[in-house]
Amino acid sequence: MERHHYKIPRHPSVSKFTISVIDILALLRDAFTAPTSPVSGSLNFQRVINTGNIIGFDYNQLPTSFLTVLTDSGGRIITAFPGFLKSQSSLFNSHNLQTYDI
Repeated sequence: MERHHYKIPRHPSVSKFTISVIDILALLRDAFTAPTSPVSGSLNFQRVINTGNIIGFDYNQLPTSFLTVLTDSGGRIITAFPGFLKSQSSLFNSHNLQTYDI
């Protein structure tokens, strides 16, 4: 997840959080109340929540209030980032992706 923190310049082309690490951790805890959706082509799951506030920039460098958390089948966090999976963003636009408001 370090690659998605705004203070880490090594990964310029990925989505970036603009909130504190403490706030990110609080959102991760909140995200586990959200329902999971399978990630196409893998054994992993995702939770997508709308935080209601801008938390960073997505991979298109647009401000976003959405948080995506990817977990393995045991519920362990693989990564988390602002916005949506690139492969899922078109699904969200067609309202097929399940999101959860916190």
